[in-house]
Amino acid sequence: MLWLEADKGNVGIFLNALYSVLSDSAQDGILSLNAKAHFGLISGGISYLIYQRNGFAFTPYAGFRYTLNDNKLTASIPSLQITLKDNQHWIDPLIGARLLYQFNAPWSFTLAGDIGGTNTSTDFSYNWLALLGYHPQTRLKCATFYAGYRLLGQNYQRGTGASTYVWKVKIAGPILGVAFDV
Repeated sequence: MLWLEADKGNVGIFLNALYSVLSDSAQDGILSLNAKAHFGLISGGISYLIYQRNGFAFTPYAGFRYTLNDNKLTASIPSLQITLKDNQHWIDPLIGARLLYQFNAPWSFTLAGDIGGTNTSTDFSYNWLALLGYHPQTRLKCATFYAGYRLLGQNYQRGTGASTYVWKVKIAGPILGVAFDV
């Protein structure tokens, strides 16, 4: 995962990218199954700092989330191999907000969340992020170290009958990172 952000005054732009390749295989007698998925997300947008006082900062944002989902399933038995592919790509609008609380010079807490999609039944997503930040007051003043948790959920459905594509996923887990101010 990569996060890029640039701010000038109260206005900011951001770009967040996540990419993974997942694979699995199974064998049952002479039947062999191999699955591989290339999954990626790119989120970007614009933010505007509307409140900053007493250690609190509130920044709403709006943008997009592009999803890349290329899937391949290969089934084989001796002398026969069948490969099925289903590649889906889509873009969802998103709106969200970030709340930052600066406890003191070195310590901060960030809570951010957004929702996206075009409807609430077959095309929606949500993203939540909580981070504890430590900004050293020594030689590493340009760096902030983060530990936290991210939860991303997506629901996407297209087609009917045998050509129905359904993507319902929740990705969650701890985050460790470092941010550099330039």
